[in-house]
Amino acid sequence: MPNTFYPNWNYSPSLMMNDDDHDHMMLTYKTLISSSAFFFFLDLLATVEQIQC
Repeated sequence: MPNTFYPNWNYSPSLMMNDDDHDHMMLTYKTLISSSAFFFFLDLLATVEQIQC
């Protein structure tokens, strides 16, 4: 592998890609948790309204 592609091993594309993938997965995970909690809350509200009626 020629050195011209990787002038600095600390910033090799493979390492950068792994970091981005990790951040993207964490973001997706957090979004999934948030939306799940939100829909659970809506479902709970609907159930409470049904009980009250």
